[in-house]
Amino acid sequence: MSNPNMESRIRELMELKRLREELLGLRWVDIDLNRNEMHIQRSVTYRRGAHVSPLKTRQSNRYILLSEQLRRILIRHERREGFLISVDGTDPLPLRMYEKEMETIRSTFNMPDVHSREFRRTFSTLQIAANVPLPVVQANMGHTKPNMTLQAYVKVERHSRESSRNAISDLIASHNSTNHDKTDS
Repeated sequence: MSNPNMESRIRELMELKRLREELLGLRWVDIDLNRNEMHIQRSVTYRRGAHVSPLKTRQSNRYILLSEQLRRILIRHERREGFLISVDGTDPLPLRMYEKEMETIRSTFNMPDVHSREFRRTFSTLQIAANVPLPVVQANMGHTKPNMTLQAYVKVERHSRESSRNAISDLIASHNSTNHDKTDS
């Protein structure tokens, strides 16, 4: 591994399924380990160097709950100042270094070469599959409108469509048998 500490931080922060721009914009002041949350409030874009800026919308500026596993990892790496993912804490990680670390993670875990948005799509799809209410998914994703969450990020899996079809068939069959029983009486 080119940088095990960096890889560990990036890999574990991927659990949050944040956009690369949000992930690289995280600073240690955004992490509240006592409340188990992090404040997503800025992003980093790269055009002739790194540019840190506030997020586009009010809904994008949000708090995300940390899992216990991620909290333990952050405690282990805690510096209390600077950027979370950085060489020296003073500047966001250069884009080429981030991409190199992502490639290392992909090859280590035998992951396909996908854009970070695919992690977000998986995250939102898994939430919907787990019956997390759409407004909660929307808030977790930082979207202003539920349509954005549904149209851009939620992929309807084949087994979900089959389950839905089977539930409808069962409901119709149940309704038909109830009506049939009433006419027999």
